[in-house]
Amino acid sequence: MRLTRLSKNAPLDQSVAALTDAFSDDPFFEYFIPDPDRRRACLTTIMRANLLLTLQAGQTFAAIEDDGRVAGCIGVLPPRAYPVSLVQGISFMSRLLFLPNPFNPSPAALLRGLPYLQAWDRLHHQVKFPHWYVFVVGVSPEFQGRGVGRQLMNPVLELADSDQCAIYLETQKQKNTGFYSRFGFELLSTEQPVTNGPTIHTMLRGA
Repeated sequence: MRLTRLSKNAPLDQSVAALTDAFSDDPFFEYFIPDPDRRRACLTTIMRANLLLTLQAGQTFAAIEDDGRVAGCIGVLPPRAYPVSLVQGISFMSRLLFLPNPFNPSPAALLRGLPYLQAWDRLHHQVKFPHWYVFVVGVSPEFQGRGVGRQLMNPVLELADSDQCAIYLETQKQKNTGFYSRFGFELLSTEQPVTNGPTIHTMLRGA
């Protein structure tokens, strides 16, 4: 398996597919889009938009098997790149909203997700100092447990250490907090924006 930095001209389909597989059972997306078929369709749109944003404004890496399959992907934003610019934000949202069904979230889904969007933004703004932001990271279930996540995290750790910066991330899977703690991340906050909805865990690795 090799780690490759993706470029703006790189084919994204396999990286998008790996992230779609990785997030299909994410508690937020199960809450956001309960129907599994529509969830996968929307995840394809969302993950493509995520990667296009990190390709434009940050750095993106993929773990690729010897046979060419993408096992996982990570997209990060550098210090002070969040919040994204107005142009980048409009471009990101247009990729989500102006596609035909079932590839765009329904109005009901958008209403369910709004408290989480607001909470993610508010919690992130509590980090006042420069930091790298893990915008999206995931490993296809087929390749989990084989060290792919560690491979994906390594270049981000190197970038942050080179800049002497912290790294910030969110996860809705509590079991992921143990994985990230191995890299020096500490739990920063937990919040449940909606009763009976998933919990947001924010984590920080200091400089």
